[in-house]
Amino acid sequence: MTQNRLPGCWMRFLIQDTVEDTTAPLVLDSQPEQGEMKAELSEKLSIYFSENVKMADNAAVRLTADGRTVGVSAKHNGRKLEIVPENGLRYGISYKLSIPAGTVADESGNELQNSFYLSFTTREGQGTPLYGMKI
Repeated sequence: MTQNRLPGCWMRFLIQDTVEDTTAPLVLDSQPEQGEMKAELSEKLSIYFSENVKMADNAAVRLTADGRTVGVSAKHNGRKLEIVPENGLRYGISYKLSIPAGTVADESGNELQNSFYLSFTTREGQGTPLYGMKI
């Protein structure tokens, strides 16, 4: 008894559902932490987001030290935004960081919806941290 078979034909299809990302990035954490009263001196401040972010073209991050504006540079690195004060942080100073809504966006272009504010005070100490020295 013979069996007739049709030659098998297998095709593979790659079906990729594309889900549109409409969720804006959220701030999850910061270093130093919000309201910290004895923050260690550091070269940079780090803000951590819920997803990868990039800086907007006209991003305006603002840092003040006891009410005076401090020059900063900011860069994104995956889910982290790093803010570097021009002359480092100083001992015993109250700082306020402001990241306005729209300053960062995720890879789909969804912008930070609400402004983010971070207030902290550095620990007491003496001298100038080495990373803050101009040579």
